[in-house]
Amino acid sequence: MTRDRAARLAAFAEAVVLNTWTFAKTMPQNPHEYALRARWDSSAMAWDDFVMTIRELGYTERWLDRRQYTYLKVGEWKYWTMGGTLAETSLVNRARVEA
Repeated sequence: MTRDRAARLAAFAEAVVLNTWTFAKTMPQNPHEYALRARWDSSAMAWDDFVMTIRELGYTERWLDRRQYTYLKVGEWKYWTMGGTLAETSLVNRARVEA
C-alpha cells in the first residue's frame, strides 16, 4: 500500500461503517463480531487492503496466553485476523476495546 497512515486509517474507518458485522454466537465467553470477505463492500477499501492495514499498522499481542495475533485499534474497537495468508483470510474479527 502506498497511502500514508492517516489516509489508510480514514479509509479503514469508513469501510468499518459500510460493512456488516455479525455477532459471533459460538464464542459467548469472548464477545466479538466478524465481517466476511464474501459480503465485503469494497467501495471505501478493498478487502485485501483492509486486512493488510491491520497487519501492517497493528501491534502483536497474545490472546489468553495461547496464540499471538496482530491487532489494530481504531476508535473503541480492535480488529484482527486469524493469521492465514492473505488469500486464505476470509474473515476479520473485532471486539470492543476494554476500558
